[in-house]
Amino acid sequence: MLAKLEAAATGAPHVEVTPSPRDAQQVVVAQLTALVDEAVASGRQLRLLYFVPSRDEESERVVDPYGVVAHGVFSYLDAFCHRAGGDRLFRLDRITKAELLPSAPTTAARPPRDLSEGLFSDDVPDATLVTLRLEPPARWATDYYPVREVRAHDDGSAEVDLVVVDRRWLTRLLLRLAPHATVIRPAELTATFTARAQETLSLYR
Repeated sequence: MLAKLEAAATGAPHVEVTPSPRDAQQVVVAQLTALVDEAVASGRQLRLLYFVPSRDEESERVVDPYGVVAHGVFSYLDAFCHRAGGDRLFRLDRITKAELLPSAPTTAARPPRDLSEGLFSDDVPDATLVTLRLEPPARWATDYYPVREVRAHDDGSAEVDLVVVDRRWLTRLLLRLAPHATVIRPAELTATFTARAQETLSLYR
């Protein structure tokens, strides 16, 4: 009988659990948070490789970290960015590489800012507030790009407000979302981007 039980146990099916992309992302965010905490505690700078959606590129930054703060479903590094010459917020899930440097911060330490009133309380120079209408197949964009507000409709579509600094980036985004996204405001951009998108799409027909 014992031999039969051992044989049954040996041949029993097993279950392999593969972490979901969200679980893996949470692990990365936790690791980055720990690295930021170490940098703040030891008084050291960080070197980041950061993905910038508005320019669709990665950029290298040396920062003086203040700490990590959460807003909504995302966590942000609040830091002085030496490349930008000012305080900036970096979404942790867009940091593709982080390195603890031996150099000390050159700015005064302070607690990370309070984001309870939102991320867009300050004006952004040369920025345009754009409202898009996204049909259900394009709603995924709100999870990947920085948006100010999302107003959902009963049919599954949504109106989305976002701050656009580079209009070329907006054109690329609309082409990715075509034909499920349209510009609602500002009015002067509606006809321009509609014509440009139609012109580009005609090349592939």
